[in-house]
Amino acid sequence: MKIEKHIRHLEVEKSALVQEKASGNKKSAEKNAERIAEIEQELANLKEQYQAEKSHWEQDRALLTDSKEIKQEIQDLQHESEVLEKQGELDKVAEIRYGKIPELQKKITELETRLETARTS
Repeated sequence: MKIEKHIRHLEVEKSALVQEKASGNKKSAEKNAERIAEIEQELANLKEQYQAEKSHWEQDRALLTDSKEIKQEIQDLQHESEVLEKQGELDKVAEIRYGKIPELQKKITELETRLETARTS
């Protein structure tokens, strides 16, 4: 992520300024102190932004994972219904095809809506 790279860059710059401040003259020490304060403020803002983006990314990832798992469950149920149909267990086939699968498809639609909403906000 770009933010992480920028954070690391600022932390390195801050570290260099602290070391320079300790070994430099009074005038450059004041200038370094000002820049260190600016860097600390910028770091605080960037870290807050990074946490927000990371949280948003993790939510998206969780929604995608849930959707993938439900799609796999639908495939498994479709296969199971085919096997049961060949065995003549039509009650179970009907339960799967007209009960469980549509319910899971509804969940996928809800997840996709939540994901789209999260991406646009």
